[in-house]
Amino acid sequence: MRKAVLSILLLCIFMILNAVPRQLVVVEVGTGTWCQYCPGAAMGCHDLIANGHAVAIIKNHKGNNDSFTNIYSNARNSYYGITGVPNAFFDGVENVLGGGSTTNPIYNRYLPKVNTRLSVPSHYTINAYGTSSGNEYNAFVTIAKPEDDDNTNVRLHAVLTESNIAFNWFNQTTVDNVNRLMIPNQNGTNISLETGEQTTINFQFTLNSAWNADNCEIVFFLQNHSSKEILQGVKYSLAELLNNIPLNPKAPQNLSIAITGDHLTLDWDEVTEDIDGNPIQISYYEVFFSDEPYFECSMDNYYDSYIAPPISLDYIVGYVDRLFVKVRAVTGIPE
Repeated sequence: MRKAVLSILLLCIFMILNAVPRQLVVVEVGTGTWCQYCPGAAMGCHDLIANGHAVAIIKNHKGNNDSFTNIYSNARNSYYGITGVPNAFFDGVENVLGGGSTTNPIYNRYLPKVNTRLSVPSHYTINAYGTSSGNEYNAFVTIAKPEDDDNTNVRLHAVLTESNIAFNWFNQTTVDNVNRLMIPNQNGTNISLETGEQTTINFQFTLNSAWNADNCEIVFFLQNHSSKEILQGVKYSLAELLNNIPLNPKAPQNLSIAITGDHLTLDWDEVTEDIDGNPIQISYYEVFFSDEPYFECSMDNYYDSYIAPPISLDYIVGYVDRLFVKVRAVTGIPE
């Protein structure tokens, strides 16, 4: 994750907070190729993707007579207490049990759950990139917490899925989004951040030579393991992961300040390019305060984060004669 900074001098001000958008809804489905009702769930998931909804699908197969069952799918099904299938969980908290058949997909039952979760803001961002040598992969996952959040027992999960696997079951000829591997394991990685902090986790894994890399995705998500709520999720094809090298954003430009009574508006041009002119997406902007004109951005002077300008400030309070402010652009996923 790379950053660019714009520094200005302002009066002491009171800031308000903007919410971090939810990147994807993580849909985990307990399923089985032996189950006559599960094709409907498979078609429902397919329709979510085909219709462009912001979802990451993970199929956790169940049953000793299902060749796609493994320790990872068993662990996730056990975590959610899944006994009968199909059973779908949306961000770990919204649930659709059963329904569907070989001729009756349950897209119309899934979509409201997706929309409900997309409307819930997050307090985290996740960005990742990777490198590879043959079937050996390295993934570097940056977790940022730009806003206050009271979740505890938060873990980062990394799930490798494979799709378009030729397999005849009922009226289906493929299985998709199969949970093949969880990295480093099914228990996840503990994440504990203060507001304004970030951390980068390095995952290493080997792609089984029997899996088709072109049909694989990796899903990263943060989950409160007490409440089971998934707090943020993203996904990448393996090709996207390898091409998603962090870029250096340009600094925010053309800052303007408007003061009307006790109301102040701070605005600047949104950053859309890196320093080489390549298009990038900014995740958010960080704001830092100091009474010193030359200061380094740190947790000691971090104030808040904002998704985009302008920033509206309802109060101007003269705690000090002057205050220096830095606005920093934080990169997200290259377009």
